[in-house]
Amino acid sequence: MQEFNTLLRQISLILILFLIPNISLSKEFRGSFIAWGTNLDFIVHSELERDEVNSIIYKVQKIPNSMELVLNSKNPNSELSRLNDLISNKNMELSEDLFFLIEEGVYYNEISDGYFDITVGSLNNHKSIYNESKNQQECMGVKNLVLDYELRTIIKKKKCIKIDLDGLAEGYVIRLMLKAFKESGIDDVLLNFGGNVSTLSNKSNWKVSIKNPDFNNEINSTVNLNNLSISTSSQYSKIIKIKSDSFSHILNPKQKVFKSKKNISISVISNDPIYSDAMSTSLQAMPLEKALEFLKEAKDIKAIVLKRTKNRETKTLFNNFQ
Repeated sequence: MQEFNTLLRQISLILILFLIPNISLSKEFRGSFIAWGTNLDFIVHSELERDEVNSIIYKVQKIPNSMELVLNSKNPNSELSRLNDLISNKNMELSEDLFFLIEEGVYYNEISDGYFDITVGSLNNHKSIYNESKNQQECMGVKNLVLDYELRTIIKKKKCIKIDLDGLAEGYVIRLMLKAFKESGIDDVLLNFGGNVSTLSNKSNWKVSIKNPDFNNEINSTVNLNNLSISTSSQYSKIIKIKSDSFSHILNPKQKVFKSKKNISISVISNDPIYSDAMSTSLQAMPLEKALEFLKEAKDIKAIVLKRTKNRETKTLFNNFQ
């Protein structure tokens, strides 16, 4: 058995955040807390009384923790973990949140030509892919999930199917948090959850800077992000070491292999944090040529693709966001 050493090289945010404030009576509230093992940063502008804003923030902060108990496959007590432990051909009724995200996973699998696959959970321990046995590798495919949309139930055709909602869950949590802020009377917010950044903009003019795809802090470009979401997926932010070889943490679900480490970043901008999260993940899982072709043919995806060359220059391979 090969020895595996996973190095999670945590880099500073791919997206550097700053804003141009408008002259108003708004007060600014900034904060950061740990959710799902990563930072969740927020900036709030509001004319409401300070105590009222703090009370709203406290309420909204509970959303990631409550969703972790539903959607996080790495939490052994979550609803998703119970589903992953379910035997084959047995019905399980799901909560609205979990059923909705599994529906979304099936949808993004279809529109990404299979490069987004929520059933990669059985391969995410890295050893499975390089194990001589192919049993684990066969435990994939949304075709092995049977959904009943009326009863909100699911059946796994194979017990070994493991669902992983990375690439959807963070975007969903952000969507819920933005909704809660807006319903509470706060409509100038910036949220950054693990590099997934979304805003509400009424009076604030939010701008986000995208870094070059390497470990330096050089800014490549700046985009206006008012009432929009951006998610950046990179091949270099987490490195997997297998003996003397280095691989990206990005998995190609069609070939069932981790991609070679390259300094490439793909940012997707949309008005839906789930869409940005899922599509940046899908595009990064594709071979680069396939991703660029996909973007050129898809008229409804706004994206920025950057590549760092061996000469330490950054090339913009695609940018249709103005």
